[in-house]
Amino acid sequence: MALVPWRGHTRHPEESAVSGGLPAASEHAGDAAEIALLFESAAEGSDLPVRLYRRLHLLVERSVPARGIEAAPVPRAARVRFADGTTVVAKTSVPGELGLLALAIRRASVTPRACYMGADDQVRIVLVGRPNGHPVSLQVVGFDQPD
Repeated sequence: MALVPWRGHTRHPEESAVSGGLPAASEHAGDAAEIALLFESAAEGSDLPVRLYRRLHLLVERSVPARGIEAAPVPRAARVRFADGTTVVAKTSVPGELGLLALAIRRASVTPRACYMGADDQVRIVLVGRPNGHPVSLQVVGFDQPD
């Protein structure tokens, strides 16, 4: 029986034919729902608020911490970077809360606790610093790429 090279490993031809040379689907079952949502969004051509809500909802479910905050190209807004690489542009309705959020991110872990979409299609995310920090509600304007 001949062995077939596969990325530095050797496999039997039957294994390569069955799996297509890829890891088994059961190895990545946790990501299947996220991938399905991304494909669904792309197929529907869903608008920005729906895509924002879906992405931020995953951050809340996984408790992905915010890792940084910096000035954004939009007036009175900030870029909020999360540990998984997601970067959003967000505003707050209370003056000074972005500064408090920046201090909390620097001093402690800040995690998303809730995400919701209002009737006016505004997407909001609530971030809370640990331990027992003050909740900050941000209006998410859109996605952004880190510089």
